[in-house]
Amino acid sequence: MVVSMVVLGGMGNVWGVILGAVLLSFVPEFLRFTVEPVQRQLFGRMLIEPEVIRMLIFGFALVLVMILRPGGLLPSAVRKRSSPRATDRRQEAPDERASRSDERQQALRRHRSALGVSFSVPRGQIFGLIGPNGAGKTTLFNLLTGLYPLDRGFFLLDGGALAGMKPDRVAARGIARTFQNIRLFANLSALENVMIGRHVRTRAGVLGAVLRDPATRAEEAGIERRGAELLDYVGIRSRANEAAGSLPYGDQRRLEIARALATDPVLLALDEPAAE
Repeated sequence: MVVSMVVLGGMGNVWGVILGAVLLSFVPEFLRFTVEPVQRQLFGRMLIEPEVIRMLIFGFALVLVMILRPGGLLPSAVRKRSSPRATDRRQEAPDERASRSDERQQALRRHRSALGVSFSVPRGQIFGLIGPNGAGKTTLFNLLTGLYPLDRGFFLLDGGALAGMKPDRVAARGIARTFQNIRLFANLSALENVMIGRHVRTRAGVLGAVLRDPATRAEEAGIERRGAELLDYVGIRSRANEAAGSLPYGDQRRLEIARALATDPVLLALDEPAAE
């Protein structure tokens, strides 16, 4: 709570910290005495626990502040003046900026001229990318899955163009991948990691998650069943309830593959799945 007060109000500004402390003390208490009466007035009964609504509103407000006012509601004037975004362009002379821009353009042209790759992967075929360290295999994967933007060129999946799409849209269209350096949610269970992979195939939104209607509960049960099936497929179902970070390295690799399969991919891109 103390850290939240400082971040919300504005680090380095005493009045900002005081404002953050007042808001974080007053707003939850205000919601505590208003959420329940409003529900009873509107619906005649309690539909959702007041604590759930309070935390939802409170969390949404904090996220909104972090997006719109990353420096806090009353940011420190010193921190604002010393921030890189505020000083870099002001301190650079016009000719220095032009020189930097020319250097970047030249480096980019050299980079582009050194690259060139073209291939197709027929449905049902295993296709391998072979090359030494630094050849660009992972970079290609990052381009295909939307982690890096394309400088030029294009790629198609089942005839549809995917270039320029965000990673979540690429996954929804049917490309899933694993990572050279394992990226699991270490504190979640193996089953929960796989269930997260089903997100792009689910329909329930925030409202369904809050109201817990029958359709949402049925979908969640289906996600859990599918997650267990995939853990069984990769041979680690017995570890379903163990924290992902506590699994042996080989089982973490298997878990990451299971999570990728949970998206029901058309194309599965495995970045060094057998690496040690």
